[in-house]
Amino acid sequence: MAFRFPGCRRSRRLSPQSPRAMVVADDAVGAREALAALGLAAGRRAALDAAEARLIETACAAGGSWNAIGAALGMTKQSAAERYQRLRQAKPDATF
Repeated sequence: MAFRFPGCRRSRRLSPQSPRAMVVADDAVGAREALAALGLAAGRRAALDAAEARLIETACAAGGSWNAIGAALGMTKQSAAERYQRLRQAKPDATF
């Protein structure tokens, strides 16, 4: 049996643009498919994190302030700086 969010029926009844349609599993989706999708999501997340760190460095090098970086990320300057440090620590061997 596939995991469903409370109150949801089947993903094909949701609008394709709905964020819930992307995560609500249809009955035909089993553990193997869900685990494969999780693996893909983790890979995409790592790539996005690396890209975000590079963009932050580019913005800083071009004179961007932490206030501006935080605003672009939808957070405070302190949160943006802390996030950047976490991104750097996640891949210490990576060249951002």
